[in-house]
Amino acid sequence: MSKINLDGQTSWFISPDSQYGLSTYPIKKITTDNFSFLTKVKVDWDKMDANGDTNQSGIVVINGMHMGITAFKTEKNDCWINAKIWTQKDDGSNVEFVNSIYITDLQEELEIGFSVDVHKNETFIYCNGKTNKIKLEGNIVDYSNALLWVGASMPLGYINSKFHHFLFGEISYVSIIPRIFTADEFKEIFLDYKTNLINKSAVASFNFEDQTPYKILDISGNGNNLIKFDNSWMPEI
Repeated sequence: MSKINLDGQTSWFISPDSQYGLSTYPIKKITTDNFSFLTKVKVDWDKMDANGDTNQSGIVVINGMHMGITAFKTEKNDCWINAKIWTQKDDGSNVEFVNSIYITDLQEELEIGFSVDVHKNETFIYCNGKTNKIKLEGNIVDYSNALLWVGASMPLGYINSKFHHFLFGEISYVSIIPRIFTADEFKEIFLDYKTNLINKSAVASFNFEDQTPYKILDISGNGNNLIKFDNSWMPEI
């Protein structure tokens, strides 16, 4: 099975606008209407330190006021998959909303879906048949200038390492789709995620079949390829 291995130091990203404007649907547009993140991931929970900087791991995340799917290990070693998003209320204050699923079998591969309904102002999370829905308050903050990360939350070198949130584990599927899904629809997609036609209506989609050491092909056809992150590219701040 094709996949990427995440060793707690490696991550991949998509820019909000693709280089040279080659993307036919830039990532920066995704939060302007309903959208969903989907992923298949096997988290190596044993390598996460419940009392240290590695107690959280970014799986598919848009950085800033981090939004997306993360793994979290509490001080009591309870393990959760979280779907996070931030809003701004009328008084100008920002609020984080976390939609969570408790993980009991730490060895299983997880099929995760996270839908955001911007019209009903609510989020929905699906994980291996378990579901949860929460209502939001305020408007979703502006994520149009943020990077989308796979395998981390914000690994830039000038950011404190406790906010990098590198993932330990394996990812075999990621898709960003401009619509919301029910639990039954998520389950149906994961049955044939590599060939499901929904990938062609995605903003970006990856089954990791076609990759180089530095790039993973976007099978949606939109040109939002994943690029391997190297901190040496970044200027000193």
